[in-house]
Formats: sequence, structure tokens, C-alpha cells
Amino acid sequence: MAIINDLNFAVSTEGLDEKGKEIQDQYKIIEDALAEIEEAKKGLDSWKSRNKDLYDNRINAALPKMHEMADVVLSYGNVARQTSTRLREVENRIAQTIESDA
Repeated sequence: MAIINDLNFAVSTEGLDEKGKEIQDQYKIIEDALAEIEEAKKGLDSWKSRNKDLYDNRINAALPKMHEMADVVLSYGNVARQTSTRLREVENRIAQTIESDA
């Protein structure tokens, strides 16, 4: 743990990796829900109505934004896990350096 300007700064590589995995799991749930929406839309293909057009327009406008948000969630999880991996690699190199200097 480092103290920087009276702030405690601690990183748990295991905790960061675990949190990243949890975030990636949430991404999967979101993607599954979006796939269900897409599948439900296909089930309405035979519906002919002005209301269907309104529904389609609203859903079609929202879906790209929802997929983009899901991608951001996945990216956040990936960054957390990659950062954890890099921190472990640095810790291992520090330990190797200390051991080789002993």
C-alpha cells in the first residue's frame, strides 16, 4: 500500500481480477437479454399494424445504444482483468529481482 498525498492506495490483484470476471459475467447477462429482444422481435414479423411500426422504430433506435453500453461493460471488465494480470507480472518480476539479488 502506498500513501499519496494522505490517500491510501491499495490494489488487490485477486480482487481486481474477480471484479473484472463479475463484470464480464454481467455483460453475458446483458447480451443474452438483448438476444432475447431480437428473437422476440422476429416473433412479431407477422404483426401488421401502425403500432408495430412505432414499436419497431423505438426498439430499433434503442438497440444500438444498448449494444454499445454492453460493449463498454465488457471493455471495463477486460481492462480490470488485464490490469490484474499485468500487476501480477510486475509483482513476479520484483520478487525474481529480489530473490536473484539475495
